[in-house]
Amino acid sequence: SSAVVGAILALAHSLGVEVVAEGIETTMQCQALVTMGCIYGQGYLFGRPAPAANWLDGPDAG
Repeated sequence: SSAVVGAILALAHSLGVEVVAEGIETTMQCQALVTMGCIYGQGYLFGRPAPAANWLDGPDAG
C-alpha cells in the first residue's frame, strides 16, 4: 500500500539511505513514487529484462 511505501521512504530518507523502487509497471505508480520522494526505480515501465551483454551496445540494442 502507499502508506507502507511512504513510511519506508521516510525511514530511509531519515537515515540517509537511497531507495530503489522495483516492479514499476505504470506511469501512475511512477508518479506516486516520485511524489513520495523516490528518485530511483526499475520495472517494465522502463524496459523488459535483458541479458547484460545486450547493454554493451546501449539500452536499445536488446
